[in-house]
Amino acid sequence: MASVTEAGLITADEFAELFGPDDRVELVHGKIVNRMAPDPFHGNMVGLLCQMFNEWAENHDDYWIYSESGTILNDSRTTVRCPDLAVMAYADTPTPLERGKFARMTPVLVVEVLSLSETNSDRAQKKLDWFGDGLKQYWEVDLRDFSVRIEQPDGESQTFLESHGEIIRNPFGLDGLTIDLQRLFRKVKRLQ
Repeated sequence: MASVTEAGLITADEFAELFGPDDRVELVHGKIVNRMAPDPFHGNMVGLLCQMFNEWAENHDDYWIYSESGTILNDSRTTVRCPDLAVMAYADTPTPLERGKFARMTPVLVVEVLSLSETNSDRAQKKLDWFGDGLKQYWEVDLRDFSVRIEQPDGESQTFLESHGEIIRNPFGLDGLTIDLQRLFRKVKRLQ
């Protein structure tokens, strides 16, 4: 069993001893943070996004997609985040990945479906953690206004709205990736 450090903080390795892949927690700067189980709207949206990104990755052998998997951020190994969806370059993937272990890697792109239980400061901290680790692009999918906000580490951002019939094309040089927002949000809107 892992022990808590003198300051009450734990490392990713200690976190991995305490919790398994089915536990709804993250490690944020050495502190254990509970995560609420997502609602059906959130789960549906993550599933649709995974389908769309995997369809794209089938024709782009340099990338692979993962979802809800513990990812160690920062070299101090005190943060483990579980993105709703991440795009990872094979060239940046530490191999071999070990089953049952968190991986220390930095995705090219992270997508988070906004949760009603998250505060603005929670969202801001997630972005800071990912960008501080070298992430190139962060997406927030908002089910309240059916939008996707894409942010870069330099603070540049763009918001795409389903109501305007917008389509996201080739974000961050991911050639051929096209996300039609009307297709993306169509099914979740039927649930309301």
